[in-house]
Amino acid sequence: MLIELWPVKGGVGTSVIAATLAATLPEVGESVLIVTRNKEEMHDQAAIWGVSPVQIERWDQPYPLATLRHQGDDFKTSPISISCTWFNTWHAPRPYEEQFDHTIIIRTPQMQATASMIPDYEESTKIQIVENSYVCLARSTRSANRYDATIVFTTEGGPLEIRDCKAVLADVGGIIFEWKRDPGIQRAIDAGLYTGRIPRLANQSFNEITNHIKELHSHASNH
Repeated sequence: MLIELWPVKGGVGTSVIAATLAATLPEVGESVLIVTRNKEEMHDQAAIWGVSPVQIERWDQPYPLATLRHQGDDFKTSPISISCTWFNTWHAPRPYEEQFDHTIIIRTPQMQATASMIPDYEESTKIQIVENSYVCLARSTRSANRYDATIVFTTEGGPLEIRDCKAVLADVGGIIFEWKRDPGIQRAIDAGLYTGRIPRLANQSFNEITNHIKELHSHASNH
């Protein structure tokens, strides 16, 4: 499964969403690779997963973030890795598409395609990430991209309600999900314990999103 996350700007929760999908998508024995061209994203993911900072000489190779154990099966685990294409040593995800069951590409927030961006892949599930703000919605409506789904990362007391965001994003394409920002999530991230506490977190928005992504992938595979 190949997933592309398209944040319209920084600070909309892309790192958290990528880590959550990496922890909830794999079935027993399946592996996940997170791909980015942002060096800071490498360090952010290391902090979220609670591992040592990534060494620069390994940025172009899969770097282990965690090994997930599935309830009821201690023998088949799910390795989670990350890699950075900053040095152009490979073009994600082609060299590793047979090695990993799921690849999550975190795109740099840019309106136009440039030489520095990872190539677009027609077979991927494209997910736009915005927040409940006028700036994000304005950028989204100016984009020519079409997405399979949009995640609205909402903040309590934000300038817009989710119904307002859905009304504006109705023509973007794909189903729209709300992902509520939760103080408990931020505390877990700051402690480097986020992904280990996913089943116990109050925010369960990702369940509906993960199921939708799997359904999209299953539908595409059948065709």
